[in-house]
Amino acid sequence: MLAPDYPDGGYHASTLRPAPPPPCAIPAIEPLFGSGALDPAQVVAVPGKAQGHGCVNDRTCAHAVQALSRMLARRPDEAPEAVAARIAMVMSGGTKGGLSPHALVPAVGAGAARKG
Repeated sequence: MLAPDYPDGGYHASTLRPAPPPPCAIPAIEPLFGSGALDPAQVVAVPGKAQGHGCVNDRTCAHAVQALSRMLARRPDEAPEAVAARIAMVMSGGTKGGLSPHALVPAVGAGAARKG
């Protein structure tokens, strides 16, 4: 389902890219909820790059998904497992060298597109 049916027939989509401090983007994402820039119930995915070496034994991706699930579960008051089932979270490890950890936060909700 690309666009849910909303009563007024309109919806908006936004993608935010918070500037994360290492090791993950969570400290940069959470303030967006408090400021109203992002509604956690409207988040549909969180693809990103986790800090780590990217090899087989790199656990940073799993840690990032677990931490994101817990953080997102606090706002709509859902279980972290339900959040992980509702929101596609895809992390890639391996930021040693030229890349930095980052995340994109696409959200879809009712109403007109937001400016800014």
